[in-house]
Amino acid sequence: MAENMQNPFKDLGKRILEAPPSLKKKVMEDVAVAKLIMDLASLFTVNTQQMLASLFKTNKKDK
Repeated sequence: MAENMQNPFKDLGKRILEAPPSLKKKVMEDVAVAKLIMDLASLFTVNTQQMLASLFKTNKKDK
């Protein structure tokens, strides 16, 4: 069984091949979707925190 396994460290010195265009396109779309989800999450979490903080602030002029 050990004879069938290849040593992955022998592949380190080999030339890196270009990825297929379809794979590049899929990766870029996945990155775009992840960025959109992160932007939407920050929109609802950060702004909600600031809104709640502004609601509970008291004016010192009223005292």
